[in-house]
Amino acid sequence: MMHEFKDTAGIYAAFFLNLMMSGLFIALFIQRGNLSGQSMGIAVCKMVGTALAAVCFYLYFKTPLITIISIAIFIYDWIYIVLIYRFNVRYAK
Repeated sequence: MMHEFKDTAGIYAAFFLNLMMSGLFIALFIQRGNLSGQSMGIAVCKMVGTALAAVCFYLYFKTPLITIISIAIFIYDWIYIVLIYRFNVRYAK
């Protein structure tokens, strides 16, 4: 993939992997049906860290693909946070 995008640093690959992880976090939560090994703190820190990295890479590279992937990651991370929040509200003791 790095040769097709002329990405010797692996930036696109890193963002694609982050997108995949965001989707897999959602799938893991849905499949398990509980928060085992997951927390709101993890979800929020992942979203904040990804947002900061996305802004930095956008300011430096300004490629549309990084922007699109970053928006998709943000949406997936937001969905994950909402799922965790709703689970906590529903099953809070």
